[in-house]
Amino acid sequence: VRDGREIRVDPVADAPLSVVRRLVVGPLFNFLLYQRGYLVLHASTARVGDVAVAFLGESGDGQSTTATAMLAAGHPVCSDDVAPVRTSEGVPTVQPGYPAVKLDADAVEALDPALETEPSAAAGRRRQFYRLDGQWSTDPLPLARVYCLADGPGPEIVSLPAGEQCMALVEHTY
Repeated sequence: VRDGREIRVDPVADAPLSVVRRLVVGPLFNFLLYQRGYLVLHASTARVGDVAVAFLGESGDGQSTTATAMLAAGHPVCSDDVAPVRTSEGVPTVQPGYPAVKLDADAVEALDPALETEPSAAAGRRRQFYRLDGQWSTDPLPLARVYCLADGPGPEIVSLPAGEQCMALVEHTY
């Protein structure tokens, strides 16, 4: 990954294309975004009015499902799994990503979101990629809120102390 502009890959001859693709669109692309000056969060985002809200957490905590629940409630998904954030004129903004979400079949059945296509084939994987239906914007949005998802006895919103807020961002940064 060079200068935030180039990813060069020279895989071994028998490397499965699916593995190479996962490396390029995953950690390598995240590093490219970092080189471009983004804070790259492990989060999904949704548009609420003229701003974005982010849902971050560990893998499997429900970031994609929560963003898709927002979609089902009329708030478009802006990004899934990766939220590139940078500050513009003192305001954190998030850059929308590719119009797809990675969900398991139970979430799709429960939420019944507007999905454009059937899931992509990913042999042996519980979650599948679904392309999102509807309009998609590439314009960055001000990031108004960040929610850190975690397991608990029931749904609740707890405001974290400032130090824990900072550490949550660090913990969920690619």
